[in-house]
Amino acid sequence: MGADHGYITRDVGGVQRPAIVAWLRYWIYKDTGGKHYFYGDECVMCTSPWVNPQRKNWE
Repeated sequence: MGADHGYITRDVGGVQRPAIVAWLRYWIYKDTGGKHYFYGDECVMCTSPWVNPQRKNWE
């Protein structure tokens, strides 16, 4: 309720926009350039500002 999901398309997307692009590149286009966002102990999504990462062991 009251969520503004359109913010991602404006210049206030913050850290979410690169993460979304990485997800699309990796999962939809099979481009491994976004893999470092999700895999490994030093993955981008495993560090601040992201909190409480949950791993699924998909690989």
